[in-house]
Amino acid sequence: MNVHSQPSSAPSDTRSAILKAALGLFVERGFHGTTVPQIASRAGVAAGTMYRHFQSKEELVNVLYREAKGRFMQSFASDLSGADGLSAGASPRQQFRWFWFRVVDYARTHGDELAFLELHHHAAYLDQESLALEASSLEAFASFFEQPSIRKEMKPLPGKVLMVIVWGILAQLFKTYRLGHLPWSDALIAEAEAAAWDSVVAVPAS
Repeated sequence: MNVHSQPSSAPSDTRSAILKAALGLFVERGFHGTTVPQIASRAGVAAGTMYRHFQSKEELVNVLYREAKGRFMQSFASDLSGADGLSAGASPRQQFRWFWFRVVDYARTHGDELAFLELHHHAAYLDQESLALEASSLEAFASFFEQPSIRKEMKPLPGKVLMVIVWGILAQLFKTYRLGHLPWSDALIAEAEAAAWDSVVAVPAS
């Protein structure tokens, strides 16, 4: 072995660099506006090197989508008796707040990934595995609103509808912030959470 030679990047490092570059470009330019040479250039690799890790741009975007979606869903993996300090007997209001701020925390730490998922979750180039993951995540979020402990205080709507209402508020708030039209302040987020709760909670009978 030539002791003066520099070790090449590990395959896992190269793969990570490609995924990171693709994430940034897909968020900035969209899938169709991004080329393989642009991804390779930003990742600091040759286009041929990229093809050794991903057979096509379509395969790359699907791998990126599944890995980002997996991390997003994993952020909800701990239950209400976990490290966030809520007890197993948390009230529906506490559980809703927990759900809301889980998404907010993810948006703060993985903003590009959340923006990417929002841009691409319905795209025609997603393969069956990615679409199945999207469907299962939708079911998981809907099931949160179908829990008996939460359901009893919600409007009489299907869990998927309740989820769409809440997620729509979160997604638009995040999008407006990313466009620079709103501050991402704790006070504003807390006020928006209260408004989102009011949008799905059942109105007590008079």
